[in-house]
Amino acid sequence: MPRKRRQSGKAKAERRQDKRLTVGVVLRWIDERGEWAGASEVARERNVNLLTFPGGLVWTSDTRRRILHDLVGPENVDGIVVAQGWPDYETFTSARERFYQHLPVVNIQRLYKDCPGVIADNHRGTYDLMRHLIEVHGCRRIVFLKAQVDNPSADERYQAYVDALKAYDLPFDPDLVLPGDFSRQSGAQRMESLLDERGLRPPEDFEAIVAASDQIILGVLDVLQRRGIRVPEDVALAGFDDLDEAASLLPPLTTARLPNHEMGKRATELLLSLIHI
Repeated sequence: MPRKRRQSGKAKAERRQDKRLTVGVVLRWIDERGEWAGASEVARERNVNLLTFPGGLVWTSDTRRRILHDLVGPENVDGIVVAQGWPDYETFTSARERFYQHLPVVNIQRLYKDCPGVIADNHRGTYDLMRHLIEVHGCRRIVFLKAQVDNPSADERYQAYVDALKAYDLPFDPDLVLPGDFSRQSGAQRMESLLDERGLRPPEDFEAIVAASDQIILGVLDVLQRRGIRVPEDVALAGFDDLDEAASLLPPLTTARLPNHEMGKRATELLLSLIHI
């Protein structure tokens, strides 16, 4: 039996011209205090439909949730807000060509030359964490666990670490900086490397660990707990992103909160201006 021919994006868009405007928001998951809530608020105020795609990360191997990205198209939405935390520009362009063709797109937490976006002040969040550890807790030797190189958010957070050390006249020690990515597994691996390969021990060799994300710090915590290293008595931990899991720890993890709600609002407003309403 012959397969039904897939209509072009232009034909699908024409079918929607007389319908109420619908914007889509592509997220990892629905967070009632995050980007989704901000987008929902604007949709209500501007009297447009909001279609939500909680599809995980399109660039990972989680195909069960990633299948939702196949539903994004001109037949369903007139434009999309995307919160995917792209690891690099090439990953974004590949996903855009595959899933988001023929649609206006606004990125959250990424600014690319050919796509408008809304970003947070990553530098300030990490700098405030460093200032808290130095001024309040008296930390002088602070480990930093980096994320992907050439990732705008990761680069800004690392630069804040360097700037804070300089501002407080603390020496930069390359042995206290470890590369990696945003994953929990990466955090665990780097903690093991710090303890086993570099032979460093808290609190003698370092008093605190700051990471580019909460996921990294959660991996660090897994290793510390297995080895009987106490938090925060032996070493203080600080992350970034304010994940729910981090807030539920005892004691709660010190973390910088992204203004996700506000970014969701601004991104949706920007999208609607691109669609000219």
